[in-house]
Amino acid sequence: AQFDPNTGNYLWCPGATITNMVMNGGSVQWYKNDVPIPGANTATYVITSPGTYYATTAPSECPNSSSNTLPVVVVLNPNCTPVDPIAPVIEGDLLLCPGADGTAEVINETEYDTYQWQYKFSWDTEYLDIEGATEDTFTYGQYDYSVTDIRVKVTLDGTTYYSNALAIDGIVFAGLIVEHDYDEDEVGIDQDGNFLICEGDEITNTVGLPYTIVQWYKDGQAIAGATNPVFVITEPGEYYVVASPAACPGYTQTLIPFTVAVDPDCATNGIDGPDALSAFMLYPNPAGTTLNLSLPQNTALENYTIVDVTGKTLMSGTLTGTTPAINIEALATGSYIIKATGNNVQATKMFIKQ
Repeated sequence: AQFDPNTGNYLWCPGATITNMVMNGGSVQWYKNDVPIPGANTATYVITSPGTYYATTAPSECPNSSSNTLPVVVVLNPNCTPVDPIAPVIEGDLLLCPGADGTAEVINETEYDTYQWQYKFSWDTEYLDIEGATEDTFTYGQYDYSVTDIRVKVTLDGTTYYSNALAIDGIVFAGLIVEHDYDEDEVGIDQDGNFLICEGDEITNTVGLPYTIVQWYKDGQAIAGATNPVFVITEPGEYYVVASPAACPGYTQTLIPFTVAVDPDCATNGIDGPDALSAFMLYPNPAGTTLNLSLPQNTALENYTIVDVTGKTLMSGTLTGTTPAINIEALATGSYIIKATGNNVQATKMFIKQ
């Protein structure tokens, strides 16, 4: 098959194939001459006869939003070269996913005396022998053989024959991108780039196309059922996503983890009130091995909990007196949140462990 730049059509000869691939994922239906092709519901479709082809697709996150691809017009080439019945005929993988291998093979039943696979880059005219490729099948990698043509040279009873050529190419995807959508009046970002949320806040995360095969993770564990490109975060944790394009499900990309932390300035129901909250003091801050608290007289704050920025509880205990001291030697260097609680009251502050 050849592309005719004058008409925009593909010129087809018997035995030729044209491989087409939809890149956006989601649902697919291929058409020939405006009639649905039975069973043609995958991202890849191989054209083997003349006609006008296109696909109707809809992304998985918006299944009711469909669109059509541009038509591919395939016409019979009037200048087809007759096929020598003794010459080898090969078929193989034409579009290779990143890092993947493809295989080509001789499909006619003739057993030849010798085989030598050859290649050339698409802009060259001369084929070169491929060292060691001397069987009736040949396996090739995406990295080495993208934008090349391959064929096989055979001999039979002292006569040399050449096969049809296969145009090999590789698929290249943009990097994995996730868009974070949130109310800037509610969700903050600290100096380390962590998101800060309070109870009831949401962060909507959307994986960009063409990555439609998705698994979200929290704190290193897969989140059950979180396999949609859109995922809403409502609680602290360390999150990331592993995703693949529908066209190449074996090609995975992993997003750099991002942290969603508790905002220490959250307004919490039942706080002692502005005077009591201001009287709840920490010192020193940053702290080394001991964190001292200063509580108001007759405070209702009786217990404490120390959590990291993802909300994981690390320490807890009872507050005794108005100047309790907490041993934090076991904590790693970093930022933490201490919650002091009592009878229907709570106060929260952030401190740094040196």
